[in-house]
Amino acid sequence: MAGGEDIYKDPASAAMTRLLVKLVLDALNETCYQADIAGLRSSLVCDDHRIQLRLDGFNEKLPRLLERIVKAHRLAPVREAMVRAYKNANMKPGAQATYTRQLALRADIICLEDQLPTLQACTLEELQAFLPLMLREVHMEVLAHGNMERHEAEQAAGALNTILSRHMEQELPAKARPSDVIVRLAEDEAKSADCTVVGRAKNPKEQNSAVESYFQLMPHSVKERATVELLEQVMEEACYDTLRTKEQLGYTVSCGLRLTGGVLGFCINVVSASYGPEHIISRIEAFLESFRQRLQAMTEEEYEQQRVALIGVKLAKDKCLMDESDRHWENIWNSRYDFYTRERTVQHVQLISKAELIAFYGRHVAPGAECRRRLNVCIYGQQHEMPGATEVRVVSRLLLYDQRAAHDLFTIQQWVRECYTAHVKAGAVTASAHRYSHGRHFMERGEDTTDDPGSDLADL
Repeated sequence: MAGGEDIYKDPASAAMTRLLVKLVLDALNETCYQADIAGLRSSLVCDDHRIQLRLDGFNEKLPRLLERIVKAHRLAPVREAMVRAYKNANMKPGAQATYTRQLALRADIICLEDQLPTLQACTLEELQAFLPLMLREVHMEVLAHGNMERHEAEQAAGALNTILSRHMEQELPAKARPSDVIVRLAEDEAKSADCTVVGRAKNPKEQNSAVESYFQLMPHSVKERATVELLEQVMEEACYDTLRTKEQLGYTVSCGLRLTGGVLGFCINVVSASYGPEHIISRIEAFLESFRQRLQAMTEEEYEQQRVALIGVKLAKDKCLMDESDRHWENIWNSRYDFYTRERTVQHVQLISKAELIAFYGRHVAPGAECRRRLNVCIYGQQHEMPGATEVRVVSRLLLYDQRAAHDLFTIQQWVRECYTAHVKAGAVTASAHRYSHGRHFMERGEDTTDDPGSDLADL
């Protein structure tokens, strides 16, 4: 269910929307517990402009559970739990680095720290006044999958729509439905200056530092995604073996595809207690240079083995009905409505030659690449000194300026957040940036999410 701009237009509305969802969950706790014992499971999740209600279990009882949920106030304890979850979110440096990257790239995210004042101060009367605004414009999409006849699915969806219609003024128009706005990192003509965001670990006792080296690629398409997934398949073992096993860089080392608001990217993540971010970044760069040579030296037989392995992963059979439902719902949630994504991705993987993969790597990821756009997020543990920066406290999370409608351009100036400092090297502070605008995206392999911090805010 997608709502209008009222439910996520500012920190206050975002905080009250999440609080109302938590209050509904709290009110239904006893009902949902009894249903779970009886084999009926449910979840209610708030994701920015949207709310997802999910039910699964024995088909003949689901309509009764749905009716009980949508008709269903302990403000103080629920609010206290949410405040605690917000304050404790992203305490691990790896999760903090990922969340920082999302804040830097996604202009539509309302930061948790900005929501806290409203969350701590809002009253029951304010929540009651906000609820009609939250429901006055709604767009609903429903997936019914499994042992259910068509007329039964339509009847259940109709019942939900009838209840929501009592509070709706109108259906949320298609043009008003939310879309992601993603900062497009500028290509570096000098091939030397990366955009870098640095910050101190949120936990004052944290000894580990974290680096997330993110390469922004292009808007999502099945063909390009297939290429990035194949690159991940080929690089993953080499990355871990080099940076973790041989160099002992850190206890956590990984790499993989990222899909941030419909924009493909590739990440290398390292968490280390032994080395600071500067050393980690230098070793990542050295690995990327050596990997180019490794990729070129790979035999056709070795390349084919990697391709077959990826195809096997993509075509693995669903283990249960829930897995199949997840795949179908993902395509609805991210507005792609392509229910054969796996099969089409495999078709493209089968056509990608070794030479094409090398060319893609050399154009977008390798040191000195022509189209390389990289953002390094560095989170410093207490034992590693932040060079050339001081911690700054400001109100604005991300400053976008020089917005010109004719070219749809804006520029990244400086990103500064409470307990973070933006440190942009070698003139990257005036790097030109475009705006990506795409439909919302549900999390799949490599996708970013900004779920409720009470469950798990950080993405992969």
